[in-house]
Amino acid sequence: MSYFSILILLFIALLFLLVLNKIIIILKNEQREAIQITANTLPSSEKLDDKNNYKELKGLQFELLIKNCLNATMDTYFKVLHDINIEVNGKKTQIDVILLTYAGIYVIESKNWEGSIYGKYNDYKWTQVLKNGEKNYYFNPIKQNKYHIQILSEYLKLPLNKFYSYIIFSNDTKINEYIYKYQRIKLLKYEHMLKQIRYDLKNNAIRLTYEQIDKIYYLLKY
Repeated sequence: MSYFSILILLFIALLFLLVLNKIIIILKNEQREAIQITANTLPSSEKLDDKNNYKELKGLQFELLIKNCLNATMDTYFKVLHDINIEVNGKKTQIDVILLTYAGIYVIESKNWEGSIYGKYNDYKWTQVLKNGEKNYYFNPIKQNKYHIQILSEYLKLPLNKFYSYIIFSNDTKINEYIYKYQRIKLLKYEHMLKQIRYDLKNNAIRLTYEQIDKIYYLLKY
């Protein structure tokens, strides 16, 4: 092999490493996007004193974390939508994250809550107990996401058996055992989300074609 040929091979190898490094950097940045807030997004110190604005910021961070995690790690054909507003027959709703797959439509309600969560399927309100003993009361997220799915089902004109309800809590949340899982409803910590979705994909029949996934995606996004 000539000296010139060796130089060409070395150049190609170097170019490959540079491209590979660029891809790794891009993937890492995508994963960091959800947990890093840019200077333009961060609220002022005055706003941070406002409890509602702080909760809203935490909620947005968690939604982005879920969206970017799905985009970076799903290993099948899929589409992800974030912060989708829908109106049908005078009824409105906002959905945090929607995952479109061949197994169906995952409607994800994100809850970046702290402390311990107490509640049952039919309870109107669930209770959050913080470490300092403070209690907060929130609308039952199962009922909340059920409403999201009903509106989305009407809007898309699809039967309810094509939908999954996922309520995803932050890893710091303590979820009581009796509210963990139901047949088509999953209440999970973020760290268990991908494992459960992959299990669903492996064990459920095909409910959507690739063409249907694309059609739903563009209908909701645009």
